Amino acid sequence: MGLKGRFFTLLCIIGVISILIISGASYLLAIKNAKEEARRKVELLFYYQKACLDYFREVQAPLVTELVEKDRFYPELMSEFAASRLIHEKFEAYLPGFKVKYASLNPLNKKNLADARERELIQSLSGEGAGQRLQGFFTENGHRFYFWAQGLVVKKECLRCHGDPVNAPKDQVEVYGSSHGYGWKVGDMAGAFFVYLPMDEIFRDATMLGLQVFGVGAVMLLFLIVSIGVFLNSAVVRPILKLSAQAERISMGESLDEKVAYERDDEIGMLAKAINRLRISIVKMQKMLQG
Repeated sequence: MGLKGRFFTLLCIIGVISILIISGASYLLAIKNAKEEARRKVELLFYYQKACLDYFREVQAPLVTELVEKDRFYPELMSEFAASRLIHEKFEAYLPGFKVKYASLNPLNKKNLADARERELIQSLSGEGAGQRLQGFFTENGHRFYFWAQGLVVKKECLRCHGDPVNAPKDQVEVYGSSHGYGWKVGDMAGAFFVYLPMDEIFRDATMLGLQVFGVGAVMLLFLIVSIGVFLNSAVVRPILKLSAQAERISMGESLDEKVAYERDDEIGMLAKAINRLRISIVKMQKMLQG
């Protein structure tokens, strides 16, 4: 393989490695940004929902309790979990894929029952106290999700509905029964508030970004190789081949009267000057031998 071939081979290897490194770095950066964006979205949704439920618990529920009879129970007006689930269902209708859930280990409404993964997370939160959170990624049915979980610690006011079923509103017992959702104790971890964000599309966009960077890099590399090839061929390879042919003829005693041009001031010009001096030296030597 000639010098030109070795040069282009080296250039291609360096270019491909550079493109792969840049594409990989772009993909990892896109994934990092996607994860951070997911965290911000989930955090925003969490605090908005928390603000709504704080209002429900601190303002609406006490007011409704004062207005209705003692044993009356209207889940949509008096239950934080029921109100939360209804809000979540409306929200999910606007943004399919997002999921918000109050999951409990021992709920009144079985729709709020924690699944196996949620039970494990709630147990991890147990003993950590109020305000403790978990976040991360998981895969379910081939789909990737980002989750945010905050534990729900039982407070004294929770015992009115979740303490002894004998003391609970009669309407509540009639709706949900008395076999589950009771026996809560102050300070226990009753469950957790979960927010889920689908990540498939976000990861897919990050992958596409990496491929786009690779494609743009490949096109730029091809353009660079062609440009360098044209320049190298016209400015280096052809002049060297021409000088090589002239040097060959001079070594054979031919074209000794033909001056080697050296208009250039670079290394090629210096080589041409050296060959021309060699030609002149051979001519002088021949004249000395003939004389």
